[in-house]
Amino acid sequence: KNRIRVLTEENALLIEQTSLLATQLEQSRRETQMKSEEVLSLSHRFGESVTRCQGMEERVEVLTKDKERCEHELLKRNEEVNNQRGVVREMRLEIEDGRGI
Repeated sequence: KNRIRVLTEENALLIEQTSLLATQLEQSRRETQMKSEEVLSLSHRFGESVTRCQGMEERVEVLTKDKERCEHELLKRNEEVNNQRGVVREMRLEIEDGRGI
């Protein structure tokens, strides 16, 4: 009788432990699933970010070339303006000297 009572108590403990382990296992599975979904989401966002960065790098190249072209054009125009100022200065000197044009 005593032996049956001890075995019954042990059985009850084992059932309780099994239930707890099953609950923990299910919780671990849910956590693993959530982490997997987070990793997939992060991976997807990372891929999108890489694509955006590549697009930005390409845009920077285009803008850099545009900037260089504009700088070159500005220097060219500045030189033309300076040349015209020189011509105007010479014309003024000629007028002031009374030589005319």
